[in-house]
Amino acid sequence: MSKIYKIINEEITEVSRFKVSKRTFLTPEGEEKTFNVMVGREIAVVMAINESDEIVVIRHFRPGPGIEVVELPAGGIDNNEAPLEAAKRELLEETGYTGDFGQSCTFLPNVYQDFEIVLFIQPQSSFSLSR
Repeated sequence: MSKIYKIINEEITEVSRFKVSKRTFLTPEGEEKTFNVMVGREIAVVMAINESDEIVVIRHFRPGPGIEVVELPAGGIDNNEAPLEAAKRELLEETGYTGDFGQSCTFLPNVYQDFEIVLFIQPQSSFSLSR
């Protein structure tokens, strides 16, 4: 069974598009431990496979590594937006592609973040180009 860690203090700082939370936990042993956690909104990510059986990727400059990186189409899920709708919107905005989606799964991208990523799979058979 998992041990219970109770948040006893939290300070949130807004930094650009993100918030950083400084959280102090009380461990089951009575110790205080402090961690910085990135706070954000859920993200929809799409793994689309085109008619040539290739995974569709995009290039974006990312300030963390300071380079242009290759990544799957993705973006934040807006308030009151279903994850599936966000995935469809991001795929169309970033690639011009549309289509039906198959499976999805949810995971934590990093244990120092408090939001989830929802990954949608778009199989080749449901792929179409919309322009």
